[in-house]
Amino acid sequence: MKDYPCPACQTTGRHRQFRSRTYGPGKMESDNHPLTYVWNDPQLVQVHPPLYFLFFCTSCYFTVSSENYADPQSNLYGKACARTHRANWEAGDPVIQLLGARIDYDTLAFEDALWMHFLAIYIQLLPDDEMRDHHMIARLYLRVAWLYREEQADEAPGDGGEDASRSTDSSRHAVVAALKELDGILHRGNEIRDCVVAALKADEPRRGSQHGAVYEKSMETISRLFDALHSESYRLKATFNRSYVTALNDVGKSYSSEFVEEVKREWSYAPADEIEALRSAIEYFERAIAQDARLNEPDPFFKTSALIIDLELRCDDLDAAFKKARGVVSSIIQDREKILTRIASVENESHKMELMKQLTAANRSIERANDLHRAVVDQVISREMPEINRILADHGRSTTGQKKVALLSNGVTHGIVYRLEERKII
Repeated sequence: MKDYPCPACQTTGRHRQFRSRTYGPGKMESDNHPLTYVWNDPQLVQVHPPLYFLFFCTSCYFTVSSENYADPQSNLYGKACARTHRANWEAGDPVIQLLGARIDYDTLAFEDALWMHFLAIYIQLLPDDEMRDHHMIARLYLRVAWLYREEQADEAPGDGGEDASRSTDSSRHAVVAALKELDGILHRGNEIRDCVVAALKADEPRRGSQHGAVYEKSMETISRLFDALHSESYRLKATFNRSYVTALNDVGKSYSSEFVEEVKREWSYAPADEIEALRSAIEYFERAIAQDARLNEPDPFFKTSALIIDLELRCDDLDAAFKKARGVVSSIIQDREKILTRIASVENESHKMELMKQLTAANRSIERANDLHRAVVDQVISREMPEINRILADHGRSTTGQKKVALLSNGVTHGIVYRLEERKII
């Protein structure tokens, strides 16, 4: 236990802190979720590290990652976040009060850690968009997804009894699939809204500020409508799940589903399950790529993009993953061309050496991006193979070129046709 002052209200409190090199990640999932941990001292009590990722102020409820709490200066956005939190806390913000009062920081069970992650995300969203750490918000949403995944994995197989058999009902699957698709469309709508905002902002010098108030009011209305749509989408899902008692039954759960609903009524973007958390993580990783200078270099750009693709695949959104994978390759190639141009124009040898290092990193990232793109394309091919086989069967005696034209004319993309030829399927 160590004492630290709260970055928001300066109240000193005691917090649990791991000593350096106490443990390390063991087996990892593709989205960097540690399945196991390696403890360097077998005598230590092996607690679950993800529960202790955040520090929480019991006075003002300020919640942030342990490193940013202990060293507020380490994050560029720390001051704005702490300042806006304090103002909202003093004003009696209902979400801060609801979540903060629910957390038992002395006990810190799974449920408390989940509410702390909710609160940390909400606090990060309080500043204006340009003062938000989008990468941190995405990481927090991803950690919530991991918590939900771990909680589900801990449930005993067969929980739910008679209701479990209902999960095979085709009509229920159809509703679940439709609601899941609606949720995905809403999150993509958020991303497109952000693109509109960015485009309008970039165009402002050309058009002037004559209709600035109209644009601002329209975007505010669109944002409110999106919030309402997200809220109603969750209401639909929750209401439907109640007809299958086990879906929202707290028996066997480590947290209260009813409390999640209570939070959702105040804050529509609170992640109610793993998929909601993953979709929000995707959304904020995309924002980070667009705005965060820390991700401008080829290596961090590729790693973040590859993570987004992995999360899209976990959401069963293969088309979005395919589109993203194709764009990643093009983006890194463009970055490499810019580096080559700078190398040709630089005379200072030390500067040129630094650019050569960047070029090496870009080349390595292009290789990895191409491998990732091929892997995603292969998944698309597997999904579309019945239709591809039908088209090829209709042109069994055609030349390779004619088969390619037939595939393209039936909506198969150039990238897939190229990969089919590469794999000698055509």
